[in-house]
Amino acid sequence: MIQRIQTLYMLGALVCTGLLLAFPVWQALPTMEAFGQFPYGIGARSYPLCLLLLLLNGIGLLAAIFTFKKRKLQGYLIFVAMLLQWLYLGCSWIVVYMQRENFDHFSWSEVKAGSILPIISILLLALAAGGVRKDERLIRSMNRMR
Repeated sequence: MIQRIQTLYMLGALVCTGLLLAFPVWQALPTMEAFGQFPYGIGARSYPLCLLLLLLNGIGLLAAIFTFKKRKLQGYLIFVAMLLQWLYLGCSWIVVYMQRENFDHFSWSEVKAGSILPIISILLLALAAGGVRKDERLIRSMNRMR
């Protein structure tokens, strides 16, 4: 299970998904007039839909890691995880776009690590899907030789 490269890619994607719970997508710092305010961050914990997408993604990735003997199911679960990551990315940026009026009284705002992690996770999942397809082709060729 762990010796296969696609399992390592899926573990990396799972770590990225877990880190998304800690890192915000966007953060803004208040101006001097609003000095008493804390930094305002938009992340997965702020919105239930984003949190639900991440939790479903994490559960799906764990299931994909432990279904290493069923390659077709593993490939399907990887595809669903990629789809959920794309949905999370879209959802988080829609939330940032909808909250842009709240950024008027902030001195500056910046994109944080939470906006890069879904892209890294999608790339790792694409590599894992390629590894599963490669294993499937290898198994088919071995069956052909028998």
